[in-house]
Amino acid sequence: MDDAATGLPLATIVEYDAPALTRDEAGRMARQARSILAAVDGLLAARFWGDFETGRHCYQLVWRDRAALDAYLASDEMLRVRLTVADRVVGRPERRIVTDYTDDGGNGR
Repeated sequence: MDDAATGLPLATIVEYDAPALTRDEAGRMARQARSILAAVDGLLAARFWGDFETGRHCYQLVWRDRAALDAYLASDEMLRVRLTVADRVVGRPERRIVTDYTDDGGNGR
């Protein structure tokens, strides 16, 4: 069965290289992105991580369902989130979409 048809939450995981990104800049970027994402319907969680030694960073967005993710992918908010760090990214970001099959009602415990 196609994961999109299961009704389970989905996550997008975006990884990118930004070797010049400092901890302070990363914190500002995450706050700015979360501010943009606050108005996005169907977003359940947004988390940002970085390895400042290697310059590899990622963020995860958890979605209520595929319809919420698709709406985001077609939105101006997605472009605005990308622009928060675009000038620091080297190369092309990698994005994966995965299904959350944790049977916890979405509370993460």
